[in-house]
Amino acid sequence: MRLFEFGNIAWTTSAQNADSLKRRLLQNYGHAGPEFVQFLLKLPFKRLYRKWEYYCQFIRQKIQNADRFTNRITDKFAILLVTAYYAKKALGLAIDRKKIRELLLQQIQENSEERDIGKRALEYFKQTVLLHSDNFTTRGREFWVLIKRKNGHPHEVLILPIQFKKILEAGGFGDSHQVILKNWATRGWLDCDKDEFTKKRTLESGSLHTRVHVVLLQNESARE
Repeated sequence: MRLFEFGNIAWTTSAQNADSLKRRLLQNYGHAGPEFVQFLLKLPFKRLYRKWEYYCQFIRQKIQNADRFTNRITDKFAILLVTAYYAKKALGLAIDRKKIRELLLQQIQENSEERDIGKRALEYFKQTVLLHSDNFTTRGREFWVLIKRKNGHPHEVLILPIQFKKILEAGGFGDSHQVILKNWATRGWLDCDKDEFTKKRTLESGSLHTRVHVVLLQNESARE
C-alpha cells in the first residue's frame, strides 16, 4: 500500500501527551497482533470480502467528482475500515470507527481536489510557456526558460523556480505552487532529484548548472 500523508491534524494535545502516547505504544507494541490474526483466521473469507465490498461502495458514494485514482485508493482505504471494524470486535478496543471514516474520506476528497488543481495548473503552464514564450524567455542575456524539443514537439520545459512561481500566481493559483509541484512529481510530470522539486541543469550553452524545475510535457496523461 502506498503511503498517505495526513496533514493539518492535531494528533496530540501537548508534547507531554505525545511522549506518553509514544511510550505506551512502544511498551505494548506487537501484543495485539497475534490475537487479532487468530480472530480473523476463524472468520469465513466471504464475510471479510463482503465487508470490504460494503466499505468500497460506501466510500465511492461519499466522494464527489471521483476519478480513476480515487477508485484505486478506495480499495485500499476500505481495507483500513474493515480492519477497524474487526479490531474493535476482536480486541475490545475503544475505536471510534466514525472518526476514522471521516478522516479517510477527507483525505480522499482533498487528494482529489489537489489532483484537479494539478491538471488545471499544468494546462495553464503549457499554454503560457508555449504560446507566450517570447515574453519571458530572455531578459537581456539572462535565460529564464528553456523549451527542449523531441521529434519536433515540445518535450520538456526548464524554468527557474522564481519565474515558475510568478507564472502560476498570474494564473490565479496563488501560493499553491508547492502543492502543485508535489502533485506533478507524484504523477511523473516533473523530472526532479529525490526530496527536491528541482534538478541541476543548464539553461544556456556554456553556462553553469543551476537549480530549475523540469516540467515534462509529452504523454502526461499516460503517467497517471
